[in-house]
Amino acid sequence: MGAAYDYGALGGLADIITIMTYDKHSANTKPGSVSPYKWVEKNIKEALKSIPANKLVVCIGAYGYDWPVPKTAEIKYIGQREAQQRADSHKAKVQWDNDSQSAFFFYWDRGLKHEVWFENGFSITRKVALAKKYSLRGVAIWRMGFEDEQYWVKLRKAISK
Repeated sequence: MGAAYDYGALGGLADIITIMTYDKHSANTKPGSVSPYKWVEKNIKEALKSIPANKLVVCIGAYGYDWPVPKTAEIKYIGQREAQQRADSHKAKVQWDNDSQSAFFFYWDRGLKHEVWFENGFSITRKVALAKKYSLRGVAIWRMGFEDEQYWVKLRKAISK
């Protein structure tokens, strides 16, 4: 949480600072939300100790990971659009985790169970709400091209509220 960076010095020098609030869970961890709500909020609060809110931009992901469970194959980094397509092709029900405010699903492929967590149009609205709650400068998205149209519709609506 900023330990690698001197937020105080950066906050005094920079006009805008973007913090990454994704990869809480990644290819190097067990399955879970890429950007759990409480973890994103904790990172925002930590940054705000040294960076003025009008300089702070929170960066939100538009992707997820596909974990084989147990880990017997490669963990796949997948875009939000690809995650939804994977759920559709495997007839998997996309579920919602209230605690992390993130989407996830399970599917089976060639006898191997997979667990997929990803950010989508609904989860982005929750992260935008955090940016508004703390009067941040705005939000940024990692990475363009991974999202689908619903992501943009939900983002526009959340920003305009």
